[in-house]
Amino acid sequence: MDLKKYLPSEEMLSDFEEFSQLETESEEEEFLKCRAKKYAEKTPEERAIAEAQTMEGLNNICKRIDELTDIVRLGEVANIISLSYVSKKYFGRTRHWLYQRLNGNTVNGKTARFTDEERKKLSMALDDISSIIKETGLRIA
Repeated sequence: MDLKKYLPSEEMLSDFEEFSQLETESEEEEFLKCRAKKYAEKTPEERAIAEAQTMEGLNNICKRIDELTDIVRLGEVANIISLSYVSKKYFGRTRHWLYQRLNGNTVNGKTARFTDEERKKLSMALDDISSIIKETGLRIA
């Protein structure tokens, strides 16, 4: 996984690597004290840059959580219905296109994800399929 998206500065990456190697609570406490001291010694401009980088990383984490939540929300539905059918009928795309977005694959150097419009379209598609299944069930009964 490319952590630069979530830790957008060299300092953040370095701190993460260092922190991930710590083994005890006392080492973690000492690390956090050193980080707090480094931050306190920064100029206001350096703090603003660090805060902006932190927000960038957090925003990217939130986006990834949203993507993973979409995958989890589909859960068993992905095993019940044909996602190939969904991608062709509702998006005019291949099943690979849909799976790339569901799995957050890297395509042309970028993480594939749904746009807000595509997310709404997927929701409508699932609702439409649900209606078809319900109507079919009623006809059979």
